[in-house]
Amino acid sequence: HGQTREMSFRDKQTREMEISERELRVYAEDCVNESAVCYGKDGCKNQLKCQLCGHCLTYEVKSALRCAYDEHVSRRNMRRILPTTVHKTKHVAMKYSKIDRLLILWFDEKCRQDKAWCS
Repeated sequence: HGQTREMSFRDKQTREMEISERELRVYAEDCVNESAVCYGKDGCKNQLKCQLCGHCLTYEVKSALRCAYDEHVSRRNMRRILPTTVHKTKHVAMKYSKIDRLLILWFDEKCRQDKAWCS
């Protein structure tokens, strides 16, 4: 929308600074304990939800989560329509793309942590 590459890059950097990785993290108990299913770099492959651990996040997933987080905090009196909440982790349908399945799991876990994320 009339933005130069430099403006777009600057906006991206600003957004990355405004939304910390800590705010994106979910499943802490499954990610940081040595006995946890998602622990370590090899743990990233164990379950889909493990890819939401801080040490497993790809740039693409981080970007999607930052956008979702930004939309949530900027929504005012609007409600999120998709993805709906609450899914059962093992029932996240394969008909969704991988990034969509990760977003569903992320929103579900954010909802479990804070009810404000449930709608």
